Amino acid sequence: MEKRSLKDILSSPKCWIKCSLARTKRGFDVMPGNEYAVKWCLVGAASELYGDDDKRFKNTLEKMAKVIEATSVWRDRVGFHNFNPQLKCVNFNNHRKTKFAEIQELIEKAKV
Repeated sequence: MEKRSLKDILSSPKCWIKCSLARTKRGFDVMPGNEYAVKWCLVGAASELYGDDDKRFKNTLEKMAKVIEATSVWRDRVGFHNFNPQLKCVNFNNHRKTKFAEIQELIEKAKV
Protein backbone atom coordinates (compact mmCIF):
# COMPACT_ATOMS: atom_id res chain seq x y z
CA MET A 1 0.00 0.00 0.00
CA GLU A 2 1.36 3.40 -0.95
CA LYS A 3 1.53 5.94 1.88
CA ARG A 4 -0.38 9.07 0.94
CA SER A 5 -0.54 11.08 4.17
CA LEU A 6 1.15 11.57 7.51
CA LYS A 7 -1.82 9.88 9.12
CA ASP A 8 -1.22 6.80 6.94
CA ILE A 9 2.44 6.65 7.92
CA LEU A 10 1.74 7.28 11.61
CA SER A 11 -1.30 5.01 11.61
CA SER A 12 -0.81 3.56 15.10
CA PRO A 13 1.36 4.01 18.19
CA LYS A 14 3.48 1.11 16.92
CA CYS A 15 4.52 3.26 13.91
CA TRP A 16 5.53 6.29 16.00
CA ILE A 17 8.85 6.90 17.77
CA LYS A 18 10.72 9.59 19.64
CA CYS A 19 14.37 10.66 19.40
CA SER A 20 15.03 9.21 15.94
CA LEU A 21 13.82 10.06 12.45
CA ALA A 22 13.12 6.43 11.53
CA ARG A 23 13.74 2.97 12.89
CA THR A 24 13.68 -0.60 11.60
CA LYS A 25 11.72 -3.52 13.03
CA ARG A 26 14.90 -4.60 14.84
CA GLY A 27 15.35 -1.15 16.40
CA PHE A 28 18.14 0.25 14.23
CA ASP A 29 18.02 3.98 13.48
CA VAL A 30 17.81 4.68 9.74
CA MET A 31 16.99 7.62 7.51
CA PRO A 32 13.42 8.18 6.36
CA GLY A 33 12.97 6.55 2.98
CA ASN A 34 15.01 3.52 3.99
CA GLU A 35 13.23 0.42 2.74
CA TYR A 36 13.45 -1.21 6.20
CA ALA A 37 11.96 1.71 8.15
CA VAL A 38 8.75 0.78 9.97
CA LYS A 39 8.57 3.55 12.60
CA TRP A 40 8.95 7.32 12.29
CA CYS A 41 8.88 10.47 14.36
CA LEU A 42 6.70 13.35 13.18
CA VAL A 43 9.48 14.97 11.11
CA GLY A 44 10.72 11.60 9.86
CA ALA A 45 7.20 10.76 8.66
CA ALA A 46 7.02 14.06 6.75
CA SER A 47 10.40 13.30 5.18
CA GLU A 48 9.23 9.78 4.31
CA LEU A 49 6.13 11.20 2.67
CA TYR A 50 7.69 14.05 0.68
CA GLY A 51 11.18 12.72 -0.02
CA ASP A 52 12.98 15.26 -2.17
CA ASP A 53 10.02 17.67 -2.40
CA ASP A 54 11.58 20.23 -0.08
CA LYS A 55 8.82 22.81 -0.59
CA ARG A 56 6.01 20.47 0.52
CA PHE A 57 8.13 19.18 3.41
CA LYS A 58 8.82 22.69 4.73
CA ASN A 59 5.21 23.78 4.17
CA THR A 60 3.96 20.82 6.21
CA LEU A 61 6.35 21.58 9.08
CA GLU A 62 5.36 25.27 9.05
CA LYS A 63 1.66 24.36 9.27
CA MET A 64 2.28 22.02 12.20
CA ALA A 65 4.53 24.54 13.98
CA LYS A 66 1.75 27.17 13.75
CA VAL A 67 -0.73 24.78 15.36
CA ILE A 68 1.76 23.93 18.11
CA GLU A 69 2.28 27.66 18.79
CA ALA A 70 -1.49 28.28 18.85
CA THR A 71 -2.14 25.49 21.36
CA SER A 72 -1.09 26.72 24.81
CA VAL A 73 -0.61 23.25 26.30
CA TRP A 74 1.74 22.32 23.45
CA ARG A 75 3.54 25.66 23.08
CA ASP A 76 5.48 25.17 26.32
CA ARG A 77 7.00 21.95 24.98
CA VAL A 78 8.93 23.55 22.10
CA GLY A 79 10.98 26.27 23.81
CA PHE A 80 10.35 29.99 23.83
CA HIS A 81 13.29 31.00 21.63
CA ASN A 82 12.74 28.38 19.01
CA PHE A 83 11.76 29.98 15.69
CA ASN A 84 12.65 27.06 13.42
CA PRO A 85 9.49 25.10 12.39
CA GLN A 86 11.41 21.84 12.05
CA LEU A 87 12.90 22.14 15.54
CA LYS A 88 9.49 23.01 16.99
CA CYS A 89 8.10 19.81 15.50
CA VAL A 90 11.08 17.76 16.72
CA ASN A 91 10.88 19.21 20.23
CA PHE A 92 7.13 18.62 20.40
CA ASN A 93 7.45 15.05 19.12
CA ASN A 94 10.27 14.21 21.55
CA HIS A 95 8.87 15.91 24.64
CA ARG A 96 8.28 13.50 27.51
CA LYS A 97 4.62 14.57 27.82
CA THR A 98 3.74 14.17 24.14
CA LYS A 99 1.51 11.16 23.46
CA PHE A 100 0.59 9.51 20.17
CA ALA A 101 -2.99 10.84 20.36
CA GLU A 102 -1.57 14.39 20.37
CA ILE A 103 0.51 13.64 17.28
CA GLN A 104 -2.68 12.50 15.52
CA GLU A 105 -4.53 15.59 16.80
CA LEU A 106 -1.77 17.87 15.51
CA ILE A 107 -1.90 16.26 12.06
CA GLU A 108 -5.69 16.76 11.98
CA LYS A 109 -5.58 20.39 13.17
CA ALA A 110 -2.78 21.31 10.74
CA LYS A 111 -4.65 19.61 7.87
CA VAL A 112 -1.50 17.95 6.59
